[in-house]
Amino acid sequence: MKKLRFAVASAAALTMIGGSLLVAGPVGARGVVNNSHPAKTITVGLVTDKGGLNDKSFNHLADVGLKRAEHKLHIKGAVLQSETSADYEPNLTTFANKKKSLIIAVGFLMENALYHVAKQFPHQKFAIVDGAPADDKGNNVNLPNVANLFFKPEQSGYLVGVIAGLLEKAHKAPNWKKNTVGSIAGANFLAVTAYNCGYQEGVWSVDPKAKVLADFDDGTFHNTQNAKNIGFKQIGEGAGILFQVDGGAGLGYLQAAQQKHKWGIGVDADQDYLGKYVITSALKKVDQAVFVSIKRIVNGKFHAGNNTFSLKNGATGFATDTHHVSTKIKNKALAIAKKIKKGTIKVNPVCKLGQK
Repeated sequence: MKKLRFAVASAAALTMIGGSLLVAGPVGARGVVNNSHPAKTITVGLVTDKGGLNDKSFNHLADVGLKRAEHKLHIKGAVLQSETSADYEPNLTTFANKKKSLIIAVGFLMENALYHVAKQFPHQKFAIVDGAPADDKGNNVNLPNVANLFFKPEQSGYLVGVIAGLLEKAHKAPNWKKNTVGSIAGANFLAVTAYNCGYQEGVWSVDPKAKVLADFDDGTFHNTQNAKNIGFKQIGEGAGILFQVDGGAGLGYLQAAQQKHKWGIGVDADQDYLGKYVITSALKKVDQAVFVSIKRIVNGKFHAGNNTFSLKNGATGFATDTHHVSTKIKNKALAIAKKIKKGTIKVNPVCKLGQK
């Protein structure tokens, strides 16, 4: 079943005056009407993956970028939430039939669905976060009407790995005598595992003797109990810091850290709102990529093919509003970020998890 959320804002005050409207069937579309430019209103449709807007990271950030575009660029936006993977193609098609100025697919899980819909509607402009259209054999294909929004999450993973490694090495982390940290990967996809690869490389760059545990979750990105169990297992093996790369399910993994009085590291968004046990977060500014893509449509400068977001354009990094991290360690991570940005440190997005 698809969900469509509705909200309206005044173009003069740009103040949200609508909320969710539940009806029998789809819920209405959220939009901003710009009365000062009635001749042409840019319309944008955003389709979430099955993690939904409440994942507190990936899909949520895409929605934040859309809301920002509504307020700053005076566009009209709408959101369709996918409850299962079977919703991807119908939701994309719904927006294509409405001839949106841009349709944004959130996440690599929609690569194949987007391929089919983009081929069916060759004059419709699309963007996909963290992926590219993929044919039925799984081959990625650049299409002239699709912008592929890629990130370098290995950079963010490396930086939080440096922080975790330095905390362990300085005997500041919980259970530091075990000299062990952990991470979880929601699924075996590069957009996910690049974070984990960067993390372990960052840890070992400052503490080669540290042990880095890594486990895959079940691929659903919303099974919080399973993720929590993985967290408990890793803590039992000595991990004092847990890094989640598992979408909404990762909140369960972090809960394991909280319940066992260990520390956690968030992902995508700054997740310090969960509590001071979250020492920092590895950032992937999906909101920025969404906003930039919409702004290009507004300016008539659609960029088909690969578009890269990284430290060079401020789209990756770590949350600097840290907890339990000394100024010395934070400044060390910031200095390393500058070296990555300049290219003097190169982080490999591919590795064997848990192995040097």
